[in-house]
Amino acid sequence: MTTVQAVLSALEVFSRAPEKAALEQANTWLQDFQHSSEAWATCNVLLLSPDVPPAAKLFAAQTFRTKVTYDLHEMNDADLLSLRDTLLRALETYHAEELNTNIKIPLTDDEYKERAAKLLTANASKVTDLLSMYLQASGISFAVQTQIFNCLSSWLAAGEVTAISLAHSPLLPFSFDHWRLKNSSTQQ
Repeated sequence: MTTVQAVLSALEVFSRAPEKAALEQANTWLQDFQHSSEAWATCNVLLLSPDVPPAAKLFAAQTFRTKVTYDLHEMNDADLLSLRDTLLRALETYHAEELNTNIKIPLTDDEYKERAAKLLTANASKVTDLLSMYLQASGISFAVQTQIFNCLSSWLAAGEVTAISLAHSPLLPFSFDHWRLKNSSTQQ
């Protein structure tokens, strides 16, 4: 909680318009904080606390954006689910307007390609394994199967999952089974 107070105090410096040295000191501290591993937990508190000022919530959201983009490797697998839940709650709470575009995250083409390679291409096999696992789960509904194949279709269209890797996964036979079920239900 002391870190939360420290962030709030540093942000407050900007609203008081003090001398240049205090602004620079607060800015440096906030930048160092954003690069720290404790920023994850502190920004979680800031973003989800109802009594935190809007400037602090914005700072927390910007810090999460930067940390997810550049420091996601700091998170262990157990904390990734918690991070996902936090971000989803924040999206629901603040009605984020930008879910499918990139107009507010300034990246060069090279940065975008580098991040896409790390986040998408490097994880394509994990995605196909996960989709295969979901398809093999007991009691899976036709609607969930359709969502899984829609997801797979997006990865195929983006070129992240190749036809060869698809051929070597259980997804290909499942896709034909799904297609057969879909056609038999529309013909009845």
